[in-house]
Amino acid sequence: MPQYPRKTDPNAPPNYASVLHEVEVHIAAALHHEGIAEPEAKRLTGSVIKGLCRTLGGKQVYFPVGHQRAVAARNALIRAKHDGTTASVRRLAQEYGLSEIHVYRILSQRPGTRCHPK
Repeated sequence: MPQYPRKTDPNAPPNYASVLHEVEVHIAAALHHEGIAEPEAKRLTGSVIKGLCRTLGGKQVYFPVGHQRAVAARNALIRAKHDGTTASVRRLAQEYGLSEIHVYRILSQRPGTRCHPK
């Protein structure tokens, strides 16, 4: 796995938000790590950033980290595989090693929200 820069480039254009610039740096580094020549990686990165700005501009975006990302992906799969039946809940609970109650809790959540146990 490539080591990505942790800080923004001090030479970044002053009108770039630091977070957006960090995303740009990470995308370019990942593309270059995958064997794409640096000029092409920078061009593709620019295209991706423009698309993200067009699609997500003005919105707050949350990026889960570590375990949270895996849990979010698992929960999305559970919601996608659920067919609306009780049998489906039982099957998903067994498949993912969860209780049926936990599967119901996941199904009741909107995607992107977290469940806080009481």
